[in-house]
Amino acid sequence: MTKVLVITNDDDLRELCECVLPFRVRSVTPGAHRALTVPSEHPDVILVDVFEPDDWKLVGELRDSRATKHIPLVVLTVWISADRVYRNRARELGCKAFVTKPCDVEILEQILIRAMHGEDGIEFVRV
Repeated sequence: MTKVLVITNDDDLRELCECVLPFRVRSVTPGAHRALTVPSEHPDVILVDVFEPDDWKLVGELRDSRATKHIPLVVLTVWISADRVYRNRARELGCKAFVTKPCDVEILEQILIRAMHGEDGIEFVRV
């Protein structure tokens, strides 16, 4: 079964992903991922909810880590007004996809699948 690691402070997003996505979902808060041994979880994709500036640092850490740099990253954010800056940052950090909230769960599911299959430059920006 496909495994997704969700890193978020958003309880609603956490619950939605765990209850609705047709994957085995493990969710943690930013910072808690450091205590989690990501390789032991063997996620197929990591979804990072970027809300705080430090969340970008987390994305960079995940991308730079030997243990996680091979795992596709998908960035999800509510910051539509800064979407061009954030899209560029996500691209620079090697993320497979950039998604703005709100995003229908069916669309998110398809984006995660595409990222797991190696597709780059996936964008979903709600205006």
